[in-house]
Formats: sequence, C-alpha cells, structure tokens
Amino acid sequence: MKTVSRVASLDGLRGLLAAFVMIAHYLSLRHGPNLLPEARIAVMMFFLMSGYVLTLSWDGNLPIFLVRRFIRLWPVFAFCLTLGAILFAQAPPWTN
Repeated sequence: MKTVSRVASLDGLRGLLAAFVMIAHYLSLRHGPNLLPEARIAVMMFFLMSGYVLTLSWDGNLPIFLVRRFIRLWPVFAFCLTLGAILFAQAPPWTN
C-alpha cells in the first residue's frame, strides 16, 4: 500500500496555527492571557489536522510506523530541550 507522507495544502495552515499558538504564549507572558482561549482552539485544530495527516501515512505496520515517527520527532525534541536548557541556563525538569 502506498503511503502519503505530506499534505501540502494542510502544511501551511498547520504552520500558521503553530505560529499563532507560539505568539499567544509569548504575549500571555508579557501582557496577560488575552489570546489563550483562541490558542486552545488553534491547538485543537492543529491536532485534528495532524491526526488526519498521520492516518494517511499509516501502512498497517505498527513497529515500522513507530520507528519512523521516533526518527522524525526525536531530533527536533532533543534540539528544543537543549536550546531551552541553554536559554534558561538550567536543565529541564525531568519529573514533569
């Protein structure tokens, strides 16, 4: 079965939603939680679209699917943890 790895028409919208959530979090730190209700809606829409895209890449083989997702996500996750530790000059709280 051929799997689809990208849905170009949704990538841009998912990127805009993610950027909106980041901006809302930044503004809430500076000016109070004015945009957070809208950010929650943006998060829900992002996850709905991401779930749809992930189902298109499903080929029925769970171990291979999980390995592909790990390889795709782990480097970005490790980079963000490292960058956060550098910016805040402390290690992330592993207990959370």
